[in-house]
Amino acid sequence: DYAWPLLLAGKLDAAEQLLARAESLAPSETPPPDADLQAFEGQLAAAGSYLRRAKGDPRASAELARKALALLPAADSVARSVVGANLGMAYWHAGRMAEAEQVLHGALAAGQQSGNEYARLTAQIFLGRVMAVRGELSEAAEVFRRSIEEGSPSPIVTLAHLDLAALEHEWNHL
Repeated sequence: DYAWPLLLAGKLDAAEQLLARAESLAPSETPPPDADLQAFEGQLAAAGSYLRRAKGDPRASAELARKALALLPAADSVARSVVGANLGMAYWHAGRMAEAEQVLHGALAAGQQSGNEYARLTAQIFLGRVMAVRGELSEAAEVFRRSIEEGSPSPIVTLAHLDLAALEHEWNHL
C-alpha cells in the first residue's frame, strides 16, 4: 500500500526499493492456490506495471499489467481500473488499437464501479484517442469534450484539452 503514494508522487526509486523488498517476501516456490497470496502478487504486479511505465519500459509495463489482471480478484475494481488504464495506454502507444479498446472499456467500467475518477477519465480519454487514430474524429472530439466537462480540474484532463485542440486545429477552427 505504501508503494502507491510513492509512485504517484514520482518517488520511483523509493517505490522500486519497497516493491523489491515486498517481492522478496513472496514465496519463491509455487505454493498451493491461495486467494490472499494471489491478490498480493496481483497488487505487486500492478504497482510494478505502473513503475515500469513511469520509467519508460512499456513492454515490461504491459507484461506486468497482464499478469496483474490475471491475478487480481474480479471484485478489486480499484486496482483493475488502474491496471486496465495502464495496459490500455501501453497498447495505444504500441499501435495495438483493438487490444487497447478492449482493455480500456474494462478499465472504464472498473473506474466507474470503484469511483476511481482518475482511472476512469484516463480510460475514457484514451478511448477517444483510439477513435481519433481510427479516423472517427467527431466521435473522439465528443469524448474529449465530455472528459473536460466531467473531469475538471483533474490533471489528466490536460490530455483531453490537448487532443481536442489538435482536432480543432486540424479542422481549421482557430
